Amino acid sequence: MLNNALNIWKEIIDFLNKYFIEPIIYRKGEYNIYNTLTYSVTALLSLILLYRFLKEKIDFNLNFFLSLTPFIFLGSSLRVLDDASLVKTWLFVTPMIYILVFLIWFISLYFFWLKLDKLNLHVAFGFSLLLYPVYFLKQLNPHHLGLILYVSLLTLLFIVLFSVPRLLYRKVLLNPSEWLTLFSQTYDGFITFLGVTFYGYLEEHVLPRFIFNYLPTSTFIFLKAAVTLAVIYFLREYGKQGKFLLAAIFVLGLATGTRNFLRILFAV
Repeated sequence: MLNNALNIWKEIIDFLNKYFIEPIIYRKGEYNIYNTLTYSVTALLSLILLYRFLKEKIDFNLNFFLSLTPFIFLGSSLRVLDDASLVKTWLFVTPMIYILVFLIWFISLYFFWLKLDKLNLHVAFGFSLLLYPVYFLKQLNPHHLGLILYVSLLTLLFIVLFSVPRLLYRKVLLNPSEWLTLFSQTYDGFITFLGVTFYGYLEEHVLPRFIFNYLPTSTFIFLKAAVTLAVIYFLREYGKQGKFLLAAIFVLGLATGTRNFLRILFAV
């Protein structure tokens, strides 16, 4: 009886080590079906709690979306520090990086925005924190100038082309927050396409890996755009809750897209 209990306990420990601990500590197969589902459910529950706390205190409008950007860039930059082995710590690996940056963001939001009613101080604090990863990233030599110009020009062209419908049909298409959400997810798809197709990067996430087994990588851009558009129109029916969920989708897209952009830029 005791031996059976010990064997079951050992199997549980081995399972947790293989699918949760080792991907964080040793970067072995960072994403798998088990930790992906666990992280997703945990994130969803956390969003529910966060929404209940903020719903009477903040409007989830364009200012809220834009105020998130320095903290998104912070998380992506810290993640690249670990990718490049400039600062090797499990704190900069998923899911710990999301927890770390969330805590920084929430403390800043609570004191600067909710208590002092100073949104500008909240945003300025976020941008000031970027000095830390910039200090380390400047030690990296970009792969070469041509790569910087190529990736930057392609990204700029993507942004310009993506902006045209918004500029021409701003009254009948998406509002600014919806547009930012669509942009962030499509931008992530575009950068993923560049990295996987032209620079030999491997997709870490479970669902994109599955898609790439059956479809060309270029279709990922259009799939992300189509799914995001469908979600945007669906969430319009849910008012403030929908806007809050759009902000979460915006964060995910811009965070992963920026991380991948920096990895390509510095060849890490």
